[in-house]
Amino acid sequence: MKTRAIITLKGEVQKVGFRSSIVGQMKSLKLKGYAENLPDGMVKVLCEGEKEKIEELINKINETPPHFARVDSAEPEWQEYVGDLKEPERRGADVPVEGTQEKMLKVMQSFDRKAETVVVTLGSMNKRLESIDEKQDKMLDKQDKMLDKQDQMLDKQDRTIEVLGEKIDNVGAKVDEVGKK
Repeated sequence: MKTRAIITLKGEVQKVGFRSSIVGQMKSLKLKGYAENLPDGMVKVLCEGEKEKIEELINKINETPPHFARVDSAEPEWQEYVGDLKEPERRGADVPVEGTQEKMLKVMQSFDRKAETVVVTLGSMNKRLESIDEKQDKMLDKQDKMLDKQDQMLDKQDRTIEVLGEKIDNVGAKVDEVGKK
């Protein structure tokens, strides 16, 4: 059954890529509507579609928010289906266009905290990649040793075939001699 819901997200939900994440999830669930930042720091999601799909969206919002986000609550207000919403979209400004220097400072501080987290994450990833690189080098060394041993075995097989071929030729020559007598 199609329905409409206004979902109000509270927590660390602005300036963290949440609206884009929600729009992507809405598209994958074939819902219509929008996500917008509210002046009080919350995010409002207005969507329409199958009730099960809207409930799935709420679960995804709670279970897999963007990396820097924190969802304290995602409260739906259910309404009757209207059918006036279009493809999912983001609404609202990303950075204050007008306002005080204090608002801009808060935005910059938010970016700074996120940048610090990214630096730590990248450092951790670099260590993991170095460890993987070392393990891969060891694995390649072992593979080289295996290939050398396989080459040695093939050389031995070739020599064995040559020796057997010579012995067969010798037996054949002896049979020919016996046949001539």
